[in-house]
Amino acid sequence: MKVNNRDVFQGIMRELRKLPEESDRITAFGYHPDDYTDIDVLGDFAEAIWGEEDLKSLTDDVVNAFVQLHSIDFETKHEGIDTFYENFYEDNQKEDVLRACAWYRQNGFTEMADRIAGGYDSPEKQQETSDWIAENAAEIYRAYRKLMFTFEERFLAGEEQG
Repeated sequence: MKVNNRDVFQGIMRELRKLPEESDRITAFGYHPDDYTDIDVLGDFAEAIWGEEDLKSLTDDVVNAFVQLHSIDFETKHEGIDTFYENFYEDNQKEDVLRACAWYRQNGFTEMADRIAGGYDSPEKQQETSDWIAENAAEIYRAYRKLMFTFEERFLAGEEQG
């Protein structure tokens, strides 16, 4: 997969490196403005993915896992988690979400994967997932960082995969 606008992604990664490695205040819905003025690396990264024609297809597991995490994180806080599971924006096909959950499990985010996948079981499980997201911003932020640095290593460091 070729990344056409490497400069944009490289700039976002520079901004990511300015942020702390651990935080429970940086989410897809934003950050606490007293802490990180004018930095929205998660949203910028998501927008950059959607701006890259080759990345929009979500065929790459890292890209898909980032998009699914950003979607559930943002939608849960903004509109309610049911928007995510209903696939309201048509970016969260169940098979893509479950494939993202497989990536999370393989990379040490087992509880997060189980919670997200479990949301398909019932509205009650969706609410439990929503509550878990609200209470585990630090774990979600760790996953974002892992995804973004994996993306950088794979696509921005000259090791493009086709």
